[in-house]
Amino acid sequence: MRDPTTSSRIDPTPQPFSSARPIEGSLPFEARPLTRKEERRGDLYLYTSPKLQRPVTVIGAMTLAVALELEFSTTTAAYVERPRLLRYQDSEAELSFWQRELSGRERFQLLVSDKDSELEPKSRRRRHRDARDLINAANAAGISLEFVFEADVLAKGTSIATWYRLLPYVQTAHSLPHRQSIEGRLLEAFANQPRMTFDQCEAALGGLHPADSRAVVCALIHRGLLLIDPAKPLHRHAVIETRTPA
Repeated sequence: MRDPTTSSRIDPTPQPFSSARPIEGSLPFEARPLTRKEERRGDLYLYTSPKLQRPVTVIGAMTLAVALELEFSTTTAAYVERPRLLRYQDSEAELSFWQRELSGRERFQLLVSDKDSELEPKSRRRRHRDARDLINAANAAGISLEFVFEADVLAKGTSIATWYRLLPYVQTAHSLPHRQSIEGRLLEAFANQPRMTFDQCEAALGGLHPADSRAVVCALIHRGLLLIDPAKPLHRHAVIETRTPA
C-alpha cells in the first residue's frame, strides 16, 4: 500500500469531518496549547483525528506513537493530549494523555523516557524514578495513573507503523461524499466472505476507484468493524476480517 501523502507530518492541512458531531465539548479536559517555543521544535507532529474530529499536536516520536495507538484503539472512546499537571513533592509533571474507554473508565498516562526510568532490583521491571511520589500524588488527586515506558513503545514499532500508514486513508474516507454507500457494499461483501485482502476488497467493489474503497476499508478498521493484525507488515495482501460478535 502506498501512503496518499508524502508529507513528513501527518495531514498538515486538516480536513473537515462533517458527517459526525464533535465530542470535544463533552470532555472534562482540554489539551494545553503549545507555546511558541514548543511549536518551533523540529519534532512537532500534527494530524487531524477522525476519532476526536480536531487537530492533535504532540511533541516527540514516542508521544506520536502513543497517540496513534489511542486513535486506533477500539476500546478508547476519547483521549486528550497534555490534559493536566500533577504536582508531587517539590516538582510537577505534565501528564501525557487522558483517556476514556468505552466502558467509562478514565485514566491518565505519563510517558517515561529511558533516562527517567530505572530497573527494580528484584523484579527487574522498569519503573519511574519518582514512581512512589507520583503514585501518591495521583491517589491524593483521585486519578488513575499509568506509566508508559519508552522501551514498551518501541516494542510495538510494527503496529505503530501500521496505524501511521492507515491514518491518511481514514482521513480521506471522511471526505468522501459517498462513504456510507461504500461502507454498505463492503460490509455486505464481508458478510459473504468474512476474510479478504485489500486487493479482494477492491475487486469486490468493481467500478469504484481503488483509492476510495481502500480508504473506506481503513475507516472501518479504525471504527473496529473490520480487523487487521497490526503486528504484521501492511501490504495489499494483508488479511482483513470481520469482528466476531462477543
